[in-house]
Amino acid sequence: MKLEYERTLKEYGADPAWNAWLTGTAKLLDEGTRQFGITATEASNPKKGISLWPNPGQMVNFGMDPAHLPPDRKFLGYLNDWHYRELSAQAHLSFFGMTRLGALVSRRDAPEEKREIIENKFYPQHRGVQVARTAILLLTLISELEHYFSFGLSPRILEIWQVLAASVPDAQEIFKLRYADFWSTGIPQASTAP
Repeated sequence: MKLEYERTLKEYGADPAWNAWLTGTAKLLDEGTRQFGITATEASNPKKGISLWPNPGQMVNFGMDPAHLPPDRKFLGYLNDWHYRELSAQAHLSFFGMTRLGALVSRRDAPEEKREIIENKFYPQHRGVQVARTAILLLTLISELEHYFSFGLSPRILEIWQVLAASVPDAQEIFKLRYADFWSTGIPQASTAP
């Protein structure tokens, strides 16, 4: 946060429109320094004294021998490889992300018949995939928290897994890979009313 503050101060410190943000961020930095026990040496040179929070790709092996990863880290690697990486590439507009979004982004430049296909078929399909992935990733986070803290929400979480797994094959696959071990009852089957 301090590095971002210093960069922003250097870039926009003379612009009065940034005063409120800079003042508020400076206060948060002071509070955080005290709350987290950051030393004066660490605060003066955060790049040297404080490790940066790892991005999702780095979290898999962070602080561990990659040859001996526990199941939760292997699962995190799977999520990163098969689900998060593509979302991140698209959100950050990397080359790979732009190639995946190219037709959607440039649809207004396409001939009318192709534009209609993109807007009526590919765009809704893309949106549906992204909404499903977002719901699955959120549900995995909720499931991990429930497993670790035992809040007593397992029955409701399993109901959500049931709904997602019934319509999204990825949800069923992820449940089997990780959560079938947590909840041996599996995903409850929908009741068949007469």
